[in-house]
Amino acid sequence: MDPVAAAVGGAAPQRLRVGPHRLCRDPSSLSADLVSHDFAVERICAALPRDHRLAAADEVGLDELSGDDFVMPDAVALPGLSAQLQLACHDAGFMPRCRAVADDLTGLFSYVASGLCVSLLPAGLAGFAAGDVAFVALRGDSPYLETRVVGVHRPGVDAAVLRLLEMISRRMAG
Repeated sequence: MDPVAAAVGGAAPQRLRVGPHRLCRDPSSLSADLVSHDFAVERICAALPRDHRLAAADEVGLDELSGDDFVMPDAVALPGLSAQLQLACHDAGFMPRCRAVADDLTGLFSYVASGLCVSLLPAGLAGFAAGDVAFVALRGDSPYLETRVVGVHRPGVDAAVLRLLEMISRRMAG
């Protein structure tokens, strides 16, 4: 079992269902009869309150946040992100100090924007952040500082699904 699945007790990968197609962030536990396509690899960033001591930095080491309180993604509602945050911090030499738990992205953003705590989120979410949240790049090469977005479907899927995958791939590529 991969470390992320092990950290969440073998939970299913985080997925988004789009008709007969699924997007997921961890395809390692998918059935062998499925076809997968990588769409994107995103870096994880530090999501910091705008007045945080490191908010204006170009990049920071995750270990520089070891003394901060974190808002943690709920392990049931957001298992992949929850495990990834825990494992990234562990790789950086500390366990995050939990101030709050949020079961959706709005909650994660809200706690950070309030100035109560920090979090780790995929860089692609920076465009959704309120003005009170700064996304700062994280230094390091830990595998837990990257997240993959993967499309999954059964062989012989309808041509419309393949066209949708192609459009998503182009859009995510830039």
